[in-house]
Amino acid sequence: HTCAVRTNGTAVCWGPDYRGETKAPAGTFTQVAAGIEFSCGLKTDGTIVCWGEPGFGITNPPGGVFTQIEGGGDHACALRDDNIVVCWGYADGYGGDIEPVFTPGIPTQISGGGLHSCFLERNGSVACWGYNYYGEAPAQIPGAFRQISAGQYHTCGIKSDSAVACWGDNESGQVTPPAGAFRQIDAGDMHTCGVKIDGSLACWGAGTTNTGHMWNYGQSMAPTGKFTQVGSGRFHSCGTKTDGTVNCWGSNEWDVLTNIPTADMFRQIDVGYMHTCGVKND
Repeated sequence: HTCAVRTNGTAVCWGPDYRGETKAPAGTFTQVAAGIEFSCGLKTDGTIVCWGEPGFGITNPPGGVFTQIEGGGDHACALRDDNIVVCWGYADGYGGDIEPVFTPGIPTQISGGGLHSCFLERNGSVACWGYNYYGEAPAQIPGAFRQISAGQYHTCGIKSDSAVACWGDNESGQVTPPAGAFRQIDAGDMHTCGVKIDGSLACWGAGTTNTGHMWNYGQSMAPTGKFTQVGSGRFHSCGTKTDGTVNCWGSNEWDVLTNIPTADMFRQIDVGYMHTCGVKND
């Protein structure tokens, strides 16, 4: 089907009408967009109205004032008046719960999880998109943050008051962080570790015991000492100590614990699925 805006501002659509996608509402518009079985219009006051197939929340556009709109197959995107892109509808390809996706205009950090991603905007707001079956990628997170980290099916962030907040799958307690002030966190497969303000470590989620059963491989059994950074993988975690050495704990599959280059000093590490990489002091 096709939609158009007449010279008097009214909208008209024609073609197949399986879900009411050609039944344009009254009002005046500056632009229209047509998807597979839905249509959307940008009204003269900058608001958006959609009609047709209600699945995936397509006909429930976000509020706000917009300057441009575009329709996809089963989703739509629009440019808000503050130059932030907003998308809604079926967007992740995995059939999860889809909510409006607010992509920040000035991101300070990007974090990619298992099937979702998150932005941290300069003003502290967080926006996530992608697979959202467990609530790991809601469109907007209330509050202000200064760091975020996306795990497999959960996300954690350090709020402006240095406390940690997490959301998503909590099967192993990975979205139930401990109290305290943190300066850095990293979300893994089903656990998260963080460096507290005093340099000590705290981990939560899977791996609080080293039973070798299911998800428990000791990856959340953080060692003592003072650290500058921590990383979380699938079944192991690593931290950079204040003297530049690296300490890892959890499963030793693929020798991720025994092959640590102990003679080198590191200033940054990143823990992957079953491997770890680091930037040395040189």
